Amino acid sequence: LMIKAVLFDVGNTLIDNDKATEIYMKNPVEWKILRKKYPKITLEKFLDAARHVQKEKREFTKEEHPRWYQNRVIERLGIPHDESLALEMRKTFERLDDTLIKSQVLMPHTFEILDYLHKKGYKMAIVTDATTSWVRKWLKKINRKHYFQSIVISSEIGSTKSSLIPFKQALKELKVEPNECMMIGDGRSDMMARKLGIHTCLLNRGKNHSEWEDKPELIIHDLNEIPKIIENFTQV
Repeated sequence: LMIKAVLFDVGNTLIDNDKATEIYMKNPVEWKILRKKYPKITLEKFLDAARHVQKEKREFTKEEHPRWYQNRVIERLGIPHDESLALEMRKTFERLDDTLIKSQVLMPHTFEILDYLHKKGYKMAIVTDATTSWVRKWLKKINRKHYFQSIVISSEIGSTKSSLIPFKQALKELKVEPNECMMIGDGRSDMMARKLGIHTCLLNRGKNHSEWEDKPELIIHDLNEIPKIIENFTQV
């Protein structure tokens, strides 16, 4: 049995979301826009609303509203629907997005591992529920988009990873069988790829995964462990 393709999640797998959030917390640009109109909204209230919205489970639709997040934060703060305010918040956030991407908030060894897998001839795909604009900008910035034969973003196809449809699409585009693939990610939805017969590897960032229905086959703590696990797996 040989692994021919590697599927990657993005958030907290290739991109360090925690570091990006830390930078964002130091410059909460959306709150600054918001409080111009609603000065009584404290930073604490805003961040509390933002954290709750970030944790909300949602199913994407192909017509997903680009300001879904901003509208939900506004709603959670008890502010009447205000599309122009949401738009201003979104535009300001996108400018910060660019700053974060330019600062290359990457997980350790991201470039090293992508370069290694590409050089060795492995097929690669991105399968993510992350924001379309973020993923596309990031791929452009790192100048390695050509490494990925498949880029599946949930909001673009109208289905999250929990539906398994993004994994199926990646398999189809890579033209490989499930048992020839390994999915690497940090979350429960990434490990659900195992339902299709895809091998799974958890990049463990301290989450309690003991109660997950779909247990990871392999666990790593750093991306630089990938060559070893793939090579060892090939020899099984």
